[in-house]
Amino acid sequence: MINQNEHVLEISVIIIAYNRKDYLIQAVQSAINQQFDREKYEIIVVKNFTDPDIDHFLNVNGVKNIFSSNISIGSKFTEGIRSARGEIICLLEDDDIFLPNKLDVVYAVFLRNPNLCYYHNNAGFIDGSGNIMNNFDTVSTRKIKRVGEMYVKADEKEKKVFRLFDIGSYWNNSCICIRKSFYTKYLDTLSRIKTFFDGAIFYSALISDGDIIITPETLTYYRINSVSATQSAKLDSVNHFNISIKNIDDNLVISQMLEREKGRFRVSQRLMIEKASWEIKSIIYNESSNRAEAIKYLYRMLTKREITLAFFKSNLLPLSGLLLFIISPKLSRKSRIA
Repeated sequence: MINQNEHVLEISVIIIAYNRKDYLIQAVQSAINQQFDREKYEIIVVKNFTDPDIDHFLNVNGVKNIFSSNISIGSKFTEGIRSARGEIICLLEDDDIFLPNKLDVVYAVFLRNPNLCYYHNNAGFIDGSGNIMNNFDTVSTRKIKRVGEMYVKADEKEKKVFRLFDIGSYWNNSCICIRKSFYTKYLDTLSRIKTFFDGAIFYSALISDGDIIITPETLTYYRINSVSATQSAKLDSVNHFNISIKNIDDNLVISQMLEREKGRFRVSQRLMIEKASWEIKSIIYNESSNRAEAIKYLYRMLTKREITLAFFKSNLLPLSGLLLFIISPKLSRKSRIA
């Protein structure tokens, strides 16, 4: 339960960085420049480097500066969560920024909803120079705007799993805030996640006893830039393949977590659909893959998996990419369908 004593830290903002320095100060500054009372929240930066200018900036602004040799995104975020004093945890990646009213809005929402464990706001977009990209959006941001706010109670989550994934309720760590007490038992699992942390923390929310809110309100700016892992993967098949392999590994970690939970059939089913997506991408973007392997995988998937309408709907683009790969591997990789 949130303590309403004004001297108690209510929120912890956790910012992670691995080797990247370009936008870190801007990310931290956005957390500092909040309308929310500065005495009620802390800012924690978890990074794997020292830098005189950055470290001085963090120090003079009262930011907790944690040096971490951990490489994976999961280990860095969970390291920050374990050290956090606030009950509400807001995640922020080093190249994104918060809008000034983010913490005000988040605090009010969690205060009104004591069983809320997971809150996901919508995002706007900025370029590498911080300019707002008004004409840029994604499928997820468009769907969230169209659907409007969703409040999913704990006992409704199982039946609404596919709807929540369809609108991108797990997309982008910087859009996610959680109530720490619901996640304590999942931290060991989350620390093993290599890349798919936003998905892993959402799966944790689905199997918890807490409620979920998805809002179309824009409280975060996602930066479109060349150093982003997501953007670099779109331009490079090797990066795309490596991320796919890591996400398959993450899928196994999440699957092991779900096996300990009973009565979560649709959640587990959705995870298997996610796995198929990454398996298809790993075939397409592996330079040593060939048509024969793709055909064998497609045949095995069609004959051994439980193919449902939800499966086809969720994997329409990866399946299109796989079919194109069978026709022309070079064209499939170049088209970036999957």
